[in-house]
Parts: sequence; C-alpha cells; structure tokens
Amino acid sequence: MATKVSPLTDTLQSTLVVLTSLNVAGVESVTGGSGTLHVVEVVNGDSDAIFIKLYDDGNPTMGTTAPDVVFEVAGSATRVVWIDGGLSFVNGLSVSAAEESGTASSTNPSSVTVRLCIS
Repeated sequence: MATKVSPLTDTLQSTLVVLTSLNVAGVESVTGGSGTLHVVEVVNGDSDAIFIKLYDDGNPTMGTTAPDVVFEVAGSATRVVWIDGGLSFVNGLSVSAAEESGTASSTNPSSVTVRLCIS
C-alpha cells in the first residue's frame, strides 16, 4: 500500500492524502495528529461492496477497535463524501477498508484508492 501526502494551496490550507490498495490492516495516523476531514473520495475497483472505516485514533487495533465512522461504497463505483463543516479528529485519523461493515473485518478488497482532503 502506498501513501502520498501533498499540501494544497487553498484557503483551507488543506492536505490531500492518497491511499492506494487500502485494506483491513489500514493506515494509522495518516496525518500524524489532529485535524479536520472535509472530503473523502473512494474508488472501489472491487466488484463487491466495501466499507470505509474512519477512526479518531492514531493507533487503533484494526478488527478490534470500533470505528467512529463507517460508510459503504458499491462495487465498481466511486463515491465522494463531502462533510459539511468538516469532521474533527483529535487523536489522529486512521483509515481501513474491508468487505465487512462491522468492527471485526477479515476480507480485503481487491482494489481501493482513497483520497482525503484534510486541514
């Protein structure tokens, strides 16, 4: 899995984080600290529906720690989630993807790219 962090030049002083091949192991503390999540774009290359899980936890135990936010992305689809006013996280934002919606997840999606706009 690759993670790319790029600062954007805008009035929000945002950072674009791109996570490729996201899976159940997830990415811990994608920004290394607190911030506000404004937009999530998910490209699901898997034919099955997947679930994106967001944690206000810089070091969650994936599969044991309950996510703070979960949303579904249909198979072979792209979904953009705009968060009006942003979603604040204070402990570090962590992200995972799985074919199961619950806390315990074991099935990796085959191809998922997630873009996060964070300030």
